[in-house]
Amino acid sequence: MSWIRAILWCLLILAVFTASIPACGKKGPPFLPEKRSEVKVGQLTGKWVDGRISLEGTIEGADKGSDVTGCRIYRAWYPEGHSPCEGCLIEMAEFTDKVETTVSGDRFACVVPVAENEGIWFLEVRLIDSRGAVGPPSERVKVTMD
Repeated sequence: MSWIRAILWCLLILAVFTASIPACGKKGPPFLPEKRSEVKVGQLTGKWVDGRISLEGTIEGADKGSDVTGCRIYRAWYPEGHSPCEGCLIEMAEFTDKVETTVSGDRFACVVPVAENEGIWFLEVRLIDSRGAVGPPSERVKVTMD
């Protein structure tokens, strides 16, 4: 009988020790799921115009531009002699300056002000709708400034 008593005491001590460990019950910070949109830019083209990059394309997806309020531009710049190889991973950063966006029917256009650095610019566009939902990225466009 004494060995049963010893096991019970050990279980009691283990339970008291486990219960005394502080825990707040918080699993992680609350977050809202990212809003999604299916509207995207297709056939994206880019060219230099007056020291800025002009991007144009068509709007593809469910709403066809009726609900598009803006866009996010992602960009990467490389010097002329150091451009990445075809198929290489390109680190894209979000462009944070103001971008003029024009949507007319199923046509998209925007002007991206960039520093006039000789080299190669890679750009992608993600459309934003009136709910703030961000669409999928466009094809990557390459713009060379000589």
